[in-house]
Amino acid sequence: MVNTVHPRHLTPALPRLTLHDTTNQPTTGLLLGGIGDVDEKRRSNFLVVDKDTPVPDIEAKMRELLKRTDICIILINQHIADEIQAVIAGHEQMLPTIVVIPSKEHAYDPNKDPEMIRAKLMFSGDA
Repeated sequence: MVNTVHPRHLTPALPRLTLHDTTNQPTTGLLLGGIGDVDEKRRSNFLVVDKDTPVPDIEAKMRELLKRTDICIILINQHIADEIQAVIAGHEQMLPTIVVIPSKEHAYDPNKDPEMIRAKLMFSGDA
């Protein structure tokens, strides 16, 4: 799932939050909380990803979200991020920030998390 904070819940200067997730449970909770949005062009700020979702569709949605100026954070499960690593690695802007999160169904590996790798480099000088 990809999701954003609806603008009525934010001050006008704050962009939205986006989430990629693989299960409907977190998606439903965020949508019920008012975070999901579909804009006037019918573009959603979320994508529900399951085992049948083609990787090119995930990559296309991520590229779309990375271009949007109303999104500041993209949350994506690690096993999905692994599938679109080239898109994530190619994003060098500060916003939107891509945050890789663990999933209930897949083990988290800090050695594959780009933020953990950056933090390790900052504090130790080696990866």
